[in-house]
Amino acid sequence: MVRFDIRPANQGGYLWRLLSDNNRTMATGADLSEDRADCLDKLRRAADAAASQRPRLVHEDDGTWSWTLYDGDDPVARSAAAYSRRIDCVHAIDRFVELCGELAPGAADDAVFRPARRR
Repeated sequence: MVRFDIRPANQGGYLWRLLSDNNRTMATGADLSEDRADCLDKLRRAADAAASQRPRLVHEDDGTWSWTLYDGDDPVARSAAAYSRRIDCVHAIDRFVELCGELAPGAADDAVFRPARRR
């Protein structure tokens, strides 16, 4: 089962996450949103972009690998982790694309809103 959630970010604003069936964070939004409605729109945009194009591999300066999904020139989603091996990052991309393909139209409307964490 594919799930999204939207939660307050530590820096203020909101950020969405794509969760796999075992509750692992597979992807996050590329940038913060001012409110939940804007975050939900960005989540929909990322899901649509994943249907038409593949995320780009990024080899970071520290030698790790990550990926970013673009909609045109705008980044809309990022890998939730850095990977020490390129092949692990490629597998993460494959899983992300697969999960997005399992989304029914309008599935982003069912995103779970998480309360802010207590400090």
